[in-house]
Amino acid sequence: MSGARLTLVGLYKDKVRDKGMRSIGGLNIETRETEDRYGQNVFYYAHFSSHDRRYFVRGDGLDRYVSVFDAMLAGIRVFTARPVKIFKDARYSFSLTYPDSWQQCLPRRNGEEPNTEQELLRLVPINQSCSGSNVITVSRSAKLSDKTVTGLQLQEMLTKMGLTPIKASWSGYMLAQGERRTDTQLARESYAFINRLSTRDLLRMSERYEMTEKLVQEEGREIPLTLNDTPPY
Repeated sequence: MSGARLTLVGLYKDKVRDKGMRSIGGLNIETRETEDRYGQNVFYYAHFSSHDRRYFVRGDGLDRYVSVFDAMLAGIRVFTARPVKIFKDARYSFSLTYPDSWQQCLPRRNGEEPNTEQELLRLVPINQSCSGSNVITVSRSAKLSDKTVTGLQLQEMLTKMGLTPIKASWSGYMLAQGERRTDTQLARESYAFINRLSTRDLLRMSERYEMTEKLVQEEGREIPLTLNDTPPY
C-alpha cells in the first residue's frame, strides 16, 4: 500500500517512498507512502478522489502493517446513498433526517394531547396511516424542559414505564433510551436535550413498529440518530 502525510501549513515536505493510483469497486484512490524528513516515522495516506476525502494513519515503524492497510482498502465498497428529506424546527433549533420512503403527518393538535407534551413531528412509512402501528413522533416535554433532570432520572422514569434500558448511542444528545417488545409490537422511547446552553428543551422520541415490519424497523431506528441541534438554516 502507499500513502502520504498531511503536514501543518506545508512548512516542510516528507520524502515520498512510493506513490500510485488504484481503483477499487469503481472508486479511484490516490495512494502515497512517505518518510518523515526529520525522524523515523512512516506515513500512509489514501486520497479518495471521488469525494475528495482524505484518510491517513501515522506512527513509528508502520512498515509491518502495510498488508493490514491494503486489506482495509480492498474492503471498501461503493454504494448509492438513498434520497433523504430533512425536517427543520426553527423554533427549537433542531433537525432530523429521514429516508424518502417515510412521510410527515400533521402533528396532533393541542386539544388532543396532554398539556405536558407538544408534538412537533409525526413520521410514518409512505402509504401507511398516520395513526397506524408504525410511527415515530417527536415531542417537546414542557414539564421537564428547563429543569435540572439527569440521564439517570430519565432512565429510571423509562424503567417505571416498563421499558428495558438500552445503551445510549447518540453522541452528546441522548440521555436515556428504553424499549419494550411483545409478540406483535416493538416500542422504543428516547429522551434528548437540545439548546442545552439556553433553554434546555427536552425532546421525547417515541417509536412504534409492528414486529413483522423488519425493514421499517431498520429504517426507523436510524432516524433518531440524525438529531442535530444546530440552528436549521
